[in-house]
Amino acid sequence: MNEHSRVRVPNLQHLILAMLCAAAATLVNAQDTLRRAAEPDWVEPAEFDARPAGDDALVQDGTHYLLADYQVDLALEGRSIYRHFAARAITDEGVAALGSIEIDFDPSFQELTLHTLRLTRGDQVISQRDRAAVRILQRETNLEASIIDGSRTASIILDDVRIGDILEYAYTVRGSNPVFGGREAGALPLQWERPLSRLQLRLLVPHARSLEPVLVRSDRAPNKRHRGTRREYVWRLDDVPGLRVDAEAPAWFDPYPTVQWSDFGDWVAVAKWAEPLYRTPAALGEKLEAELAAIRSTHADQESRLLAALRLAQGKVRYLGIEIGNRSHAPSPPDVVFERRFGDCKDKSRLLVSLLKSLDIDAHVALVHSDRIVDASDRPPSPNWFDHAIVQVQREGRSYWLDPTRPTQSSSLATLYQPDFGLALIVHASTRSLVPMTPERRQVREVHVDIDLRNGMDAPALMVVRTTYQGAGAEQQRSELVGNNTDAVQKQYLNFYASYYPGIESAAPLDVQDSPSSNRLTITEHYRVPDFWPLDDAKQRRTASISAPDLLSYLTQPSEAVRTAPLGLRHPFELRVDTEVRLPEAWPITPETVTVDDPQFSFSHAISGDQSHQVFKQRYRSLADHVPASRVSEFTSNVQKARESVGYEYYYNLGVAEASPWDEMNWSAALIGLFMLGAAVWAARRLHAYDPAPQAEPAPGAPIGLGGWLVLPTIAAVANVFLVLRHGNTVLAPFAMSTWASLTSPGGEAYHAAWAPILLFELGGNIVQLVMVFLVLALWFTRRTSAPRMYTAYLWFSLGFLVLDLFIAGASSLPGVQVNSEDIQESVRAFVAAVIWTLYFQRSQRVKATFTRRRTAAATTAHAAPSPPELPLDTIA
Repeated sequence: MNEHSRVRVPNLQHLILAMLCAAAATLVNAQDTLRRAAEPDWVEPAEFDARPAGDDALVQDGTHYLLADYQVDLALEGRSIYRHFAARAITDEGVAALGSIEIDFDPSFQELTLHTLRLTRGDQVISQRDRAAVRILQRETNLEASIIDGSRTASIILDDVRIGDILEYAYTVRGSNPVFGGREAGALPLQWERPLSRLQLRLLVPHARSLEPVLVRSDRAPNKRHRGTRREYVWRLDDVPGLRVDAEAPAWFDPYPTVQWSDFGDWVAVAKWAEPLYRTPAALGEKLEAELAAIRSTHADQESRLLAALRLAQGKVRYLGIEIGNRSHAPSPPDVVFERRFGDCKDKSRLLVSLLKSLDIDAHVALVHSDRIVDASDRPPSPNWFDHAIVQVQREGRSYWLDPTRPTQSSSLATLYQPDFGLALIVHASTRSLVPMTPERRQVREVHVDIDLRNGMDAPALMVVRTTYQGAGAEQQRSELVGNNTDAVQKQYLNFYASYYPGIESAAPLDVQDSPSSNRLTITEHYRVPDFWPLDDAKQRRTASISAPDLLSYLTQPSEAVRTAPLGLRHPFELRVDTEVRLPEAWPITPETVTVDDPQFSFSHAISGDQSHQVFKQRYRSLADHVPASRVSEFTSNVQKARESVGYEYYYNLGVAEASPWDEMNWSAALIGLFMLGAAVWAARRLHAYDPAPQAEPAPGAPIGLGGWLVLPTIAAVANVFLVLRHGNTVLAPFAMSTWASLTSPGGEAYHAAWAPILLFELGGNIVQLVMVFLVLALWFTRRTSAPRMYTAYLWFSLGFLVLDLFIAGASSLPGVQVNSEDIQESVRAFVAAVIWTLYFQRSQRVKATFTRRRTAAATTAHAAPSPPELPLDTIA
């Protein structure tokens, strides 16, 4: 069972392994392992069209594959696999590719026979089967992963291959791995990554075998017939297009159609096959018993004993796999593994289970795949599903998943990182199906960056980065720090930040605070950035850029946006980045909150603080391990929105103190604003003349005056003046000439075509609100009959302007402009206030009795108290 990249092996160990194998590119006598003979009787040769291809779609990498023929005989005495290939060299690249043939096999249970090896050049056929030099190499291609599998490669170098030649070769590999006890399981491809002119699959199954081939991701039914003691299944396909998997697809994604078969009828059969291989011995040897005695005497409770056994398997037995023959799936005895102090995933897992059971802890080996198994419904059960072994422990009703091939884990059981390989097969007699692992394993990283700029723009900036890792991240960093010298790690970190902060230097050694019991590790880095405020001579200003490199490394765009495969994501993962900036002088700040919600991730960005100390808080959380191909475009757009809000820049314009205020005057915008103001004042004067009759007569004894509940709208009317004026500063800021140019001029730093109309819309709306506020106050305190109506109009106009402004913000793609929850809450409050005061002004007796004055004298007289009749001057009362 191959297990790739479990442990990074030091180069010295690679050298020792190479010496132990004595096999890296070692030549072996070809006559001992290779036969040359004609095709066996059970093979039916496949025909192919040797004419030049008229379709360029069938050519790739300078070659045109004319035939790929696979024929498999599942004989009871052992499997035979016949392969027959034919390809034409189209370019020099194709000549180089076809001039060298490599065939892999395992001599411990397989025999290789070469049947055909020839070149066709026009009408000339040049056979090279008997004269070509064949070298058998034992190269150990998995040596980097600390695996010695004993496989060999027949390397054949052909002479005189030319453009236009057709290379044709056929061979048989005969033999079955004895570890399966005569049972068979395998697969054949129905499509390649490269295009094929013809593909043939032929499967022969003895009647004594009950298996039936299963089509996976295909509905291409075979031609089936009975031939003596065997059933024959044949698939013939012409002009098969290539199928290339897009880059960055999830490891578990496999779109290739295949034909698969298995003698294992269900997962019960697979578990029963594996159970004897992983069965724990009745008794352990003297050395392991001594280790168990030490664990019992040193650790009183079961949890600490469990962890001690795990650390023994991880730390005292190095990772190395000798997987020759049946050792590809069968583990070695625990005593042997501990005696030699090395083993692969199978060996270490069986050892750990044996230790745990001796400590009365319920544990079993679990078979998994390192690329994760996410679906078990489309393929027949088989041991070939798995390439890795771990351990499942049942404790207090909960499953724990332990990987003894990981670097030594020193945390408590509650904080121990547990892998998630999707579906697992528990090696136990009671197993009936695969089980989902689903451990709690969200990785959290917290980054706190402190940038101190208080020494001035000409002095180096001081930057302190404190990163806290949890779970797998802590274990990975702990292992890296142990396996490398501190200077090398510090240089690696320095180079990471150098692309964002040119000229950055280390100011102090790394400070590492480790808490193994909680599985947290904190690394503090100290840096000095000499030129944090570089001068832009053209714009005559200094610019300081604030970035979040850790966050940007996760908010990345796919290298292939147009795709058919899903896009793989790191999951589950959470990153929290807090950046504090201490400025050299007071700096204006605009609090800002941006959120991006996507089905695959959530992101938030917030700016807070005061004019000298500002804080940026950013949060990223993964929500899925992949993006479906159908929504990669939408995902990419949301990633870009998040990236645009990450960076921040401070500008310091040179010579601002000496510059005239008129230099920043945006005369075009000022004239437009004056026109808007004039129009609003003209409209206000017309509305001031509006002189409606009083509302219905108030009830006798109704209260009069700006008291009672009228106090609240009176206070609000006065406060609105200051609120509108205060908001006006924010509205006017973008109209400064330099800012306006950067926003509305093509080529500007923040240019967008929508900025100009949106900013002018906001300017006009705020001017109208300001004029309406003063109009309402003038009518309100003179108790005009029109005052309640104008107040109501002001409330609904303000609400409509706010809602329309939010709609434009949500619909636009302007960087940094987005509707947040506070905006929604403000619009809801404005709506509730407008409804309440509208109803109150219509029904209140105080309102009817108070707002009775009209603009015209006639109207005023009509509602005055009647005067007594005039008397003659000479009348004596």
